[in-house]
Amino acid sequence: IFTRSKLNPILKPDNTWWKVYNPVAILGDDGKIHLYPRVMKKAKDWHSRIAHSVSVDGENFEWTKVALQRQGKGELRGLEDPRITKIGDTYHMAFAVYDGKNVQLHTATTKDLDGVWKRNGPALPNFNFFESGGKIFKWVGGKPVPMKETKRGNCWSKSGAFFPQLFGGEYKILFGEYFAWSANSKDGITFDVESKPFITPRTGTNYFDSVFVEVGPPPILT
Repeated sequence: IFTRSKLNPILKPDNTWWKVYNPVAILGDDGKIHLYPRVMKKAKDWHSRIAHSVSVDGENFEWTKVALQRQGKGELRGLEDPRITKIGDTYHMAFAVYDGKNVQLHTATTKDLDGVWKRNGPALPNFNFFESGGKIFKWVGGKPVPMKETKRGNCWSKSGAFFPQLFGGEYKILFGEYFAWSANSKDGITFDVESKPFITPRTGTNYFDSVFVEVGPPPILT
């Protein structure tokens, strides 16, 4: 289905960015491909930003700016894993905010990909990863072993993505790792999580997803 670009890597570390990874790509109203990667500088105060680059052909990209960056101590390690979906005339971004212990899903909106993103704060302020059935694993001898103790916080809502349309007048997102959960919202800002996971690991030991699932690109309706 796909052919690797002969221009790879299309974005790579340079004098500004030490790491460039986990991007979201979206076709803008201007007919250009807008790429929003997670970027980091090599520094003791390491933290992630969400940058912005643009291409007319999907292979030759030019940096434009940093689209979003941390705000305050609660975002000590910055912003991660952006995903963008256009709903109506508005672009909705879901991204993770990491304080070094907890990760919380946030959202932002804009009507112009070259403009300013309006941040909306935490999308799932009451979500508790472990109370919702989440588990984390370490790998011992190539096999997964559930961890009984962890320094990870109870707030761990990441890898979020909007559906590209409303359902009964409400926004819907998928998010999470270990399980993929779904959540609904009337305003697209604060979401209520459905208690039953949307997708879970498959039972058995011979499947690639028998231990862990995570939301990937934004979902589409088929």
